[in-house]
Amino acid sequence: CCGIICASLTYMLHWYGVYAFGWILLPPWMGIMDEDGARTITFAGHFHRALFITVALLAVTAHFKAMTTDPGAVPPDANPIPDPDELDSLIKGERESPRSSLGQTSSTNNSSLMKEDSELEDVDINGHMNGNSTQQYNKEQDTSHGTASSGAAMTALGAAAVVGAAAVVGAAGVAVAGAASAAAPIRANPNTVAATRGKRMCRRCHAYKPPRAHHCSICKRCIIKMDHHCPWVNNCVGIGNHKYFLLFIFYTSISCMYSLIFITYRFFHCVGRDANDGRPRCVDHPANLLPLIGLAVEALLFGLFTICMMVDQWDVVMTNLTHIDRLKGAQLHGH
Repeated sequence: CCGIICASLTYMLHWYGVYAFGWILLPPWMGIMDEDGARTITFAGHFHRALFITVALLAVTAHFKAMTTDPGAVPPDANPIPDPDELDSLIKGERESPRSSLGQTSSTNNSSLMKEDSELEDVDINGHMNGNSTQQYNKEQDTSHGTASSGAAMTALGAAAVVGAAAVVGAAGVAVAGAASAAAPIRANPNTVAATRGKRMCRRCHAYKPPRAHHCSICKRCIIKMDHHCPWVNNCVGIGNHKYFLLFIFYTSISCMYSLIFITYRFFHCVGRDANDGRPRCVDHPANLLPLIGLAVEALLFGLFTICMMVDQWDVVMTNLTHIDRLKGAQLHGH
């Protein structure tokens, strides 16, 4: 509620400054009175009025942008950004997950087992076929050599059996090795573990708190590079709207100095002056002095305030350290 009142008061003060400067101060000074009593504003009067209105509009626009722009609030589901090395490895595809490695190993083992099984079947079939053909050949050639040929066939079958047993033993060894590799524990990436452990959480909003982010007790959220909470803009001043805040206080200070210089010059120009000397009057009516006094007070107070803010923010911009950063640094160093 206080922020809305301050923001509304800011617009009202700028509107009051435009009215008092352009329609109370300038017409008696930069106007020509004709014979009928009607006053015509000169080109200089129109120029200064338009220039003052432009500066006031720029100040109001910058204020509206600073009030409605996100100051840099951290989303509730925000997560830390991965390290540049991890991003490069993920983009280039150099890193492979442990599950994909296990899948490739198991597929390789399965293919080798299938290959060895097929070779074993070929050996058995070829061995049997070679034995049968040898027996028939020996029977057809000479019956006297039957015993020798059958012994040779038995020897060939025995050799094939030995080769098949060796292949089975080798396949069993490969299968055991694949099972052992699959049962091995999967180790976590140390970079991921370090990033998870280094995740800083806000103890008020219970969300991720990036570096140089601070929690605003009024907005109930964490703001990145938060400088302060300004009631005049009804918003925090952070990384998102700091530029608009600087523009707002800059244009406001220009508007205050502009009107204060004109009022001061006009005051000393009118002091001790004869009202019948034929020169333009200082004011059309004595009641118009009240708006000019109010304009002088407004320009003096808010001009000093915005100039001090400009000097203070100049230090923030040049050092890249917000007020809270400097306070945190002083507390860490024990000052």
